[in-house]
Amino acid sequence: MSFNDLAAEAVANGDIGVGFLISDACEVFWQVGTWEGFNVCEVLAEWKKSAMTPITVGGLKFTIIGKTPERLVSTNIGGQGHLVAAKCSFYPGYLICWSPATVGPNIAYAVIQKLADMVKA
Repeated sequence: MSFNDLAAEAVANGDIGVGFLISDACEVFWQVGTWEGFNVCEVLAEWKKSAMTPITVGGLKFTIIGKTPERLVSTNIGGQGHLVAAKCSFYPGYLICWSPATVGPNIAYAVIQKLADMVKA
């Protein structure tokens, strides 16, 4: 299954609502969904900081559950979903996505990581 096929399946299943595949320079190579105020470059910059402070996207605050240079898992404590991200294994970029609250944050991360592992240069 290709990246596009798996991404389409994740969207159809409701695992991803908004998603971006970006380079380290914040060039967007793939996008699904839209969200006014979702600045993927700001999310990437906040992820790269060492602080475990919440990330605000489109007016929603996401509390960090787990954060390493390879992954970001955060949730909105008001039940407005999760902000999850994974560094691509075989490509110098990142997959950053919002998942609805109906999907657990760790399940959302597992889906995002699987997608990120499929991206090749």
